[in-house]
Amino acid sequence: MLRFSKRLLTIAALSCAAMPCFASAPAQTELPASCKPPEYPLNAVKRAETGISKLGFLLRPDGTVARSVVVNSSRSATLDNAARDALSECVLQSAAELGHAAAQFDVGVRYERGNGVPADPEEALRWYRKSAAQGDLFATQRLAPGRLWY
Repeated sequence: MLRFSKRLLTIAALSCAAMPCFASAPAQTELPASCKPPEYPLNAVKRAETGISKLGFLLRPDGTVARSVVVNSSRSATLDNAARDALSECVLQSAAELGHAAAQFDVGVRYERGNGVPADPEEALRWYRKSAAQGDLFATQRLAPGRLWY
């Protein structure tokens, strides 16, 4: 059986612990160890279909996939569905966990305000510090005395 190319398996790590993030995050192109590579669908092989499917995921806090969507289609529903179905079984990391500063800031805001998670000022501070350590100006401002909402 043919295997998907790494380009076909490009996934967008645009999610944060069971809630959408609006920060742009770098695509994750390597499969996590928790994933088995999807097999190329036989009917796509017969039709000589090729393409790149870019997927987006909504992750639960444990890294399992709550929902997946095709962000950019390969123009083959067979390839898109095969990639989405196989990768939906993976345990992934959020953009914040991968070290993306804007996503870390977004997680901090969510913990500060209790947006989709229980409000937790200490957890908000932890994410703001991670983001600020990478030079995120918004996180640096949130760490200024008197700026947090609790």
